[in-house]
Amino acid sequence: MRSRIHLWFRIAHQFSLAAAFLQAEEWNEPDFGRELASVGKLLARRRFPLIEEKEGQVSRVPEQIIDDLDRRVLRTLRDMPRATLGEMAEHVGVSRTTFKARLDRLWESGIIIGHETQLDLASMGLEVQAWVQLNVQQGELEPITEMLDGLPHVIEAFVTTGGADVQCRMVARSTAHLQELLLELSRHPAVTRTKSSVILSSLVSHRKVQALDLLDL
Repeated sequence: MRSRIHLWFRIAHQFSLAAAFLQAEEWNEPDFGRELASVGKLLARRRFPLIEEKEGQVSRVPEQIIDDLDRRVLRTLRDMPRATLGEMAEHVGVSRTTFKARLDRLWESGIIIGHETQLDLASMGLEVQAWVQLNVQQGELEPITEMLDGLPHVIEAFVTTGGADVQCRMVARSTAHLQELLLELSRHPAVTRTKSSVILSSLVSHRKVQALDLLDL
């Protein structure tokens, strides 16, 4: 096991040396040199991460999820959603081929899970939003999930700790319409109690992609 790990480190080292040579010789495809160096780092850090010895035992050092180029690609997707692939690649400072390869890898790894158009619900006539808490009978989470999934006015739903078992965000045309939706939820035999809080205004909009900035902290 140890000799195999050392072998892979030697392979990774050779990749890094080759990349340094290509860049030093002003190779006419500089992105290839950078990608080659990246492959070397990935071999050592991801597929075959560093090891540390403690009392004769070998343990893995925590792996890095994404590197600096990945973060630049993701930020560009966030900040320039309507740009072409070529424009994004130019913004990041890599070739279109390199950018596309990184983008494909982020999809394949599950870090990017979809592109979603954000809508102004109020402009669509859905002016009321509310957080709704549900208390559910023990062992009845699956039918509750099916019910919530079948209600288009439920736009998010979570299993939570605390006083409620499930918390969901709902949209409605009016408070009267919201009341009808709440009555529909309460009629489900697995729901023992509901509690709702109408959302008055939004202070911080939904910003999952902003969490990318946390990686720099």
